[in-house]
Amino acid sequence: MKYIITLLSFVTAVQIQAQDHISPLKINDDNILYIDQIYQDSTTSSTDLFSRSKVWIAKAFADGKDVDIHSDKETGVIIGKGSVKFETGLSAFTQGNEYVGYTINIYVKEGKAKIVLDNLYSQEFGNSFSSTKRKPFEKNYFTKKGKPNKTLKKYKKNRVKHLQSVIDSWADSVSYESSYSDF
Repeated sequence: MKYIITLLSFVTAVQIQAQDHISPLKINDDNILYIDQIYQDSTTSSTDLFSRSKVWIAKAFADGKDVDIHSDKETGVIIGKGSVKFETGLSAFTQGNEYVGYTINIYVKEGKAKIVLDNLYSQEFGNSFSSTKRKPFEKNYFTKKGKPNKTLKKYKKNRVKHLQSVIDSWADSVSYESSYSDF
């Protein structure tokens, strides 16, 4: 019995460690990585949350019209595409700019809103040592056999940090209503 408990504890610890290197990224049923967050405020209507999310898209991206691909106020859904740019490179010789792209999905209900960033990919420019092709996140986070790839942890965490900053920006935007009506 003691052997079984020890074995179960070890297996659980290994599973948690394998998932920890990609946290807060999650894996859906199709083994696709995504990141999400739920905002809850029972005093805020779905109309307000929808409007605040639309305003966030208009302010957070260079051209909100390019980002907003689909929105339906009745169903409370906003879908768009976005990207985050940041410097990459392990040395001055490999310095380049990487864009992490994603699809933005915002779902709104009475008192709740959820943002999901999925279809994550990276694309690098300005580095003569790498390809400029879009590379799905799954290629860097999993081996060909589907096991978690534990290499370049700092690099992966940097990508996730930038995605989390997008989500945090949205959460801050929907959490309060700004107005200029008192001019």
